[in-house]
Amino acid sequence: MLTSLSKISEQILLRLNKDDDDKNLDEREIALAVHQSLATVLLARYYENKQKDSYDSDGSLYYPIHENELKKDSVTDAYYIKTPSTTITLPFGIDISRVGSPKGRGYIEVPMGFSDLYDDFESSELESNIGYYREGTKIYFVNMTEANKPCDISVTMVLPIDKLDEDSEINIPADMQDIIIETVIIKYSKSAEIPNDELNDSNDE
Repeated sequence: MLTSLSKISEQILLRLNKDDDDKNLDEREIALAVHQSLATVLLARYYENKQKDSYDSDGSLYYPIHENELKKDSVTDAYYIKTPSTTITLPFGIDISRVGSPKGRGYIEVPMGFSDLYDDFESSELESNIGYYREGTKIYFVNMTEANKPCDISVTMVLPIDKLDEDSEINIPADMQDIIIETVIIKYSKSAEIPNDELNDSNDE
């Protein structure tokens, strides 16, 4: 179901303001809460499906990011790019579904330290394919040379939050939207019900 983070935030603000006209809510704070709730809901959905021994990552939640600048490590001479956005971290690296040139084949994900582990084996050549692994905030490439490096690197990620505007259309299932909205509303409704004890007399009344 197409929506945007700003639309979800607007629904929440309307509900909260309807319940209490005196609430002074910051739209930016609500937007941040929506981001956090979305990450929590998506991670919970992952584990829920894992308990059923199946997990099909929803392709509608993945977005490609193009034009990632290739750089060369001054120590190892390996090519790398900066991870283009923060994302919702999912186990087994499935928060990134594809790394490669936009029009060619995707690269092969390999374990960190792959080159050191398999240096003396034919498998280190990956049958002339390019591999990649993540290390911190960077994505490093294996078997990438000056001759075979592409002009552009594309990374497809689950909801790359830094690259999505608040008004960008995103496809979030309706039931997930409902959970996000209710979670944020409950959070702010509860905080509003906490009495303000201005007198520090160890008495909450």
